[in-house]
Amino acid sequence: MDTIPEKLAGKTDLKQLIVYTTHEVAHAITQLFDGILFFSPSAVKSFCSVNKVGLHTICFAVGNTTAGSLKPFTQNIVVAATASGQAMIDKVKEQFSQI
Repeated sequence: MDTIPEKLAGKTDLKQLIVYTTHEVAHAITQLFDGILFFSPSAVKSFCSVNKVGLHTICFAVGNTTAGSLKPFTQNIVVAATASGQAMIDKVKEQFSQI
């Protein structure tokens, strides 16, 4: 994402170094799941390029940016309290203990 370079443009000398690139590898699935965990917008893009989110599937997002990328595909989104794996697991436990 270009969020940081865009915010700093013209305010400071900035040299951007790309240290990695994301290569999406989409896998088609046929099974419907109660919940799917997404840790990045690129994961959402890759998954949704070949799959549909089930009507009753809860999508867990690691943060608001990832949640935003899910909005075109579902409104059934739960966002973790913090951007961590543990916070995601905590949300999954919380959500499914209510069922």
